[in-house]
Amino acid sequence: MFLAGIYIITHHSQPDGHPTKHSEERALPSQEHILASYLDNNKNNVLEKQIASISLKTHVPMHDPEGSKDWNDYALIAAEAKQTGPGEQGQAYILPPNLAAERDQLYRVNGFNARASDDIALNRSLQDLRHPKCRDKKYLTKLPRASVIVPFHNEHWSTLLRTAVSAINRAPESLLLEVILVDDASTKGAA
Repeated sequence: MFLAGIYIITHHSQPDGHPTKHSEERALPSQEHILASYLDNNKNNVLEKQIASISLKTHVPMHDPEGSKDWNDYALIAAEAKQTGPGEQGQAYILPPNLAAERDQLYRVNGFNARASDDIALNRSLQDLRHPKCRDKKYLTKLPRASVIVPFHNEHWSTLLRTAVSAINRAPESLLLEVILVDDASTKGAA
């Protein structure tokens, strides 16, 4: 209920914090007021218990005594910036006209230009599209290892493999346990 209240208030305010005409009619309280009231009225500190519960379930403290760290792999980012070829840095790739028939056939099967996907490297480079301030964000030093599970059904192989390679290349090695591809009753044969 508390989160629903925050959601309603957040979505009835403009980004600059000024209420919209609609919210002026209702005179909604501020988010800070609701949070303060919620914590004051709940002697059991429900919020603190929920945070502690999350910490116990994940075996990761919500506050890392060792601090935080920048998990970006700047060597990979620099190497990817030098890659050239079809689709590198997320740029559009237009197939040559002589491949139009093959493109159309694969489009009917997959619903996208799978022929172009086949020409793009599995370890394709991507631009860093984050807001510049996001690059300064630091995260907990101690994080659990994770499995990346990709369920698929009749997926085109180059796009499926590119997803797996991307997860392997971009996840910090100490955090990635495995990448599991789960075939969900595909009927397509192997490429």
